[in-house]
Amino acid sequence: MTEVIDREGVAAPARTVENASRRVYVEGSRPDLRVPFREVTQVATRGVRGDVPNDPLRLYDTSGAHGDPEVTVAPETGLPPLRTPWITERGDVEPVPGVLSIPILPPMRSMS
Repeated sequence: MTEVIDREGVAAPARTVENASRRVYVEGSRPDLRVPFREVTQVATRGVRGDVPNDPLRLYDTSGAHGDPEVTVAPETGLPPLRTPWITERGDVEPVPGVLSIPILPPMRSMS
């Protein structure tokens, strides 16, 4: 049987949520890989039989390090090289001392 939804209760939630989401991490394919998600708290659905609680909704968090309140990124130094151990463990690359990887951009063309 389909439950009838109390439309007035849905349109006007019983409480206001200041911060209805938080960042959570799920372990990836290895212990040092943490995948960020935004866990959104949902208010209960009001029905004729009373409130029906809703589970939190997890959304993939694409904000990067800037979305983590515990991380401070200094523009002068950039992000820490988190991928370096994973890349070197593969054994198909070797570091070159004193050389930074700097992308070479094509020259800008004049719009005139």
